Amino acid sequence: MHVLPYHNPAVLASQIAQFDMLVDGRYEFGLGRGHAWLPLTSGVPVEESRARYVEALKIVIDALEKERFSADGRYFKIKDGHIVPRPTPGRKFRIFLGGTSDSTYELAGERGYAMVVPPLLPYQALRPQLDIYRASCTKHGNKPDIVWIHACHLDFDRDTAKREAEKMMRGFLKGNASVLLENRNEMPSKEALEAAGYGFYASGIMENFSDMPYDEMIKNDIVWVGTPHDVIERIEAVQKLCEGLTEVAITVNPGGVEHWKTIKTQEMFAHHVMPHFAAKK
Repeated sequence: MHVLPYHNPAVLASQIAQFDMLVDGRYEFGLGRGHAWLPLTSGVPVEESRARYVEALKIVIDALEKERFSADGRYFKIKDGHIVPRPTPGRKFRIFLGGTSDSTYELAGERGYAMVVPPLLPYQALRPQLDIYRASCTKHGNKPDIVWIHACHLDFDRDTAKREAEKMMRGFLKGNASVLLENRNEMPSKEALEAAGYGFYASGIMENFSDMPYDEMIKNDIVWVGTPHDVIERIEAVQKLCEGLTEVAITVNPGGVEHWKTIKTQEMFAHHVMPHFAAKK
């Protein structure tokens, strides 16, 4: 996820085009506004973050899609610009947006971009925003493309999986909430957050998750821990709930995890979870 308020969008577009060449046209990328704790520590007023994001987003897309492009915005002024290297003619990137603000879901549906569901959040926490996205897709003639991300750890024995994953999953939730819990001076005020469309960060949701008992994290679908069959059941439940779901992505190293654990989960997911859904197509 490229965090647009903190990039020169024309330079970023050139970097995207360059990397796409290196991976033979397989690059998929996200364009986001970033966490609410970034503005105060990065020199961008929180009040400007949305406007900077929207302006930069247009420049990135114009630079990738057009031979020449111009911009006459508040933050960037470009006259008859172009990027080097150019993407392959006709190249259509799969672009993801992610976040928690209603306007992001509206924009993704309008533009036909994929929508990435933030890790840690169960479906009900983002149902209203996903409904906005689906309605926006319908309004603008686009097909929903929803990507579900979850922290995941697997073992053939459920108790072993739970024992191995407890430290990493507790750390994942605590780490995500750490700025909100420990460094409030790095955050704008609640009023400023809500006015800037960052109300999620003022809601207390992340702080509550960080104190959730480990068994409840698993039970409440905050993290996926268990056997391949357990995770298959969780994915099938999400499929039933989430119209427009196209992809599931797993986070196997949410921070400080031993390498062998990440490899084990990836291999088990590839050999025992993915074939289940491939066979159903």
